[in-house]
Amino acid sequence: LRQKEPGLHRPYSTPLYPYLPATAALLAVGCFIAMLISNPSIGGIFVGIVLSSVLVFRALGFHKRGLSR
Repeated sequence: LRQKEPGLHRPYSTPLYPYLPATAALLAVGCFIAMLISNPSIGGIFVGIVLSSVLVFRALGFHKRGLSR
């Protein structure tokens, strides 16, 4: 919708943008690093699940479909 109607009024804006999303991303990375340090086997399983999900997503072509169905 942002590409089709770039000038459309959008009443919602993210609070404290870009600081709040950046802080959330840094905290998520910190939690992931803590998980890898405290339990490397679970971290490895998590990385394997994420990588296999990305491969399936790409192989099935979902990235080309976009949001419209």
